[in-house]
Amino acid sequence: MAEPKIMTYVNQIELLGKGISQNKAFLEKIYNSGLEQARKWFDKIDCSTSFSRQKDAEMTLEKFLSLIDEKTLSIPLQINSPVPDEIRYAAVLYQSGVRKHAFIECPYNQCNLDIVSDAYKNAFGCELLEEPVQKGLVEYYKWRKKNFKI
Repeated sequence: MAEPKIMTYVNQIELLGKGISQNKAFLEKIYNSGLEQARKWFDKIDCSTSFSRQKDAEMTLEKFLSLIDEKTLSIPLQINSPVPDEIRYAAVLYQSGVRKHAFIECPYNQCNLDIVSDAYKNAFGCELLEEPVQKGLVEYYKWRKKNFKI
């Protein structure tokens, strides 16, 4: 894995307000993109019977994309935060008492950052690395990286 050419980029971006069709395009692109060492899965929580996560073996990318709508709860993209050296994506839906999740996680490296950055620009029309960073995230990343071995 190649180390990123840029200084470590740290951010957490809530994608939900960036448009339904744009979010679908972003998820489809990164899901099918060839991210190095990517872990991808769907799970669910039936809130009427249990609050434990279960793998959603029946869910596919196509089905999940069809469910993303204005009622989607959250779509965070996390880069080196809260977990250093990882890129994480999650989408959370709620349908008929069941929370449905799509997750993609991969190591933070130049290849994966480039793939996510290209998908971001194509879907949302702006540069990922130019998005505002929440105050304190970079300092938290440095503190966590120094004090915890994850």
